[in-house]
Amino acid sequence: DPDDLIRLEQIVLDALKYHLMVFHPYRPLRGFVEAWAQLQTESGPALPEGSREKVLKKAAKVVRETIRSDVPLLHKPSSIALFALRHAASEANVSIAPLLQHCLPDPDERAQVNAALDEIKAAHSDTKPQLKGDALKKEAQQTDAKLQHCRNPEKDKSSKMFQQMEKQKDEEKQRTRDEKNRKRAEDQRERDLLVLGLPSEPAPKLGDFELRQPP
Repeated sequence: DPDDLIRLEQIVLDALKYHLMVFHPYRPLRGFVEAWAQLQTESGPALPEGSREKVLKKAAKVVRETIRSDVPLLHKPSSIALFALRHAASEANVSIAPLLQHCLPDPDERAQVNAALDEIKAAHSDTKPQLKGDALKKEAQQTDAKLQHCRNPEKDKSSKMFQQMEKQKDEEKQRTRDEKNRKRAEDQRERDLLVLGLPSEPAPKLGDFELRQPP
């Protein structure tokens, strides 16, 4: 529901402290491809011109797939970009070894990066394929049903808890206004008595009067 998204937008912005700069894998992906294309091997360019766009397109698709998983929460954007590039290169029958050797001259560092890429590969293999048509609609209905149980009733305008909390807030505001009005009336009464030269007395209360039945 668009209203739910708009209502929760402010909560998300507050949680992010309005830091909206996003570091995603697409920028390092293009940087890796450009660096790879400039490398030269004995047989010619490390990344042939005819394979450049094909590899980049496939790698971007892999990045989109990883975003639907927990991978962005566990690994750096540059590592995700490098994994996507390695995955795309294997399908295009192009070796990514020259790029890794250029970016990571230390063999130990290369081994650590390859281990991280293998972890991303395992997580990527568990990613569900993108659904379409009736399958996507069914998945959305199941997700919405789960959301109903996860939704915070304090933030849901249709919940009884939200309505009760709003009612309590209104009552508290009304009590605050009444108290301010009472204090303002007492101050005005004190000023009037001072002008008239009369002694100051506490304001009468309802319980001070005796209620009598008419004859």
